[in-house]
Amino acid sequence: MGREGWDIHVRSEVHMSADKEHFYLMGSLQAEENGQRVREHNWDETIPCLLL
Repeated sequence: MGREGWDIHVRSEVHMSADKEHFYLMGSLQAEENGQRVREHNWDETIPCLLL
């Protein structure tokens, strides 16, 4: 995505798994503007399966 003189790219990846007691979410996001990384975020969350 972009326009003349401005080019952006966003990459994201998410992995989800579960066992009998928890959901596991791992992800990453990288944003680039004109070929330079301007933002990066990673997460690793564990969520209890309370209603199952």
